[in-house]
Order: sequence, then C-alpha cells, then structure tokens
Amino acid sequence: MPFVRAKRPVAAAPISFSIYDEFGQVQKVEFVAQYHRHDHGQVADLQDAVANHARKANGLPPIVRADGTPIPEWGFPSDMAFIREKLAGWREMVGPDGQPVAFSIEELDALVEEVPEAIVPLFNGFFAAHQQAREKN
Repeated sequence: MPFVRAKRPVAAAPISFSIYDEFGQVQKVEFVAQYHRHDHGQVADLQDAVANHARKANGLPPIVRADGTPIPEWGFPSDMAFIREKLAGWREMVGPDGQPVAFSIEELDALVEEVPEAIVPLFNGFFAAHQQAREKN
C-alpha cells in the first residue's frame, strides 16, 4: 500500500497500562489517545523544557543545546495541566455500560479521578505519539 503524504489532524498513540482492581486482580487498561499535532521543533522544545524542569527539581544544572539556542521554560504547573492542553480526544474508551465515552475535559478529569494511574501514560503518550512507531519483531 503506498504512503499518502498528508498532514494528520492529530497524533495518536496507544495507551496501555495495568491497575489492580478492588480484588487485587490485575486489570489491563487500553485505549488510543489523540493529541494536538505539533511539529518537530515544538516537540523538541517540550522535551528539552521538561528535562530541564526535572533537572531543576533535582538540584541539577540545566541542559544546554549544542547549537546555543535557548530552551524554553516548562510552562505547565502540573502534569495534568499539560495533558489537559495537549490531549485532543480518544478512541476505544467505553463506560461501565459498554457504550463509547465521548472525549471532553470533564470526561478526562473523571477518568483521572477514577484511575489516577492514567496520568503518567497520558503524559508520556504525547511524546510517543510524535515519535516513530516501534514495530514488533
């Protein structure tokens, strides 16, 4: 099948993680997160900014780009603030009744309230969505 070069409206990544249910049994959580598309420079700025944010929190000096271009400050007060701004939608998300759950900020907040373990995969999913897909061997 030929590749049709066209700008995709969103960048998507599969989200997959496990949680323990009320009986201590492992439950798999899987859906597709859709993020607002960013170009390579924007993603690089965000990656470098979050790296410096983490370094600062650990008392380490900031990274400096080899070409001397400035690294923007991390502009988000929390991981959730980043997710709320970058997440554009989801697929394969269903409610307890088995019906699809339409994406909204309110539904995102409800998901994180019910399953706080989703924060890290959703945060990392933004960067995964903007990388080359890894193929299974």
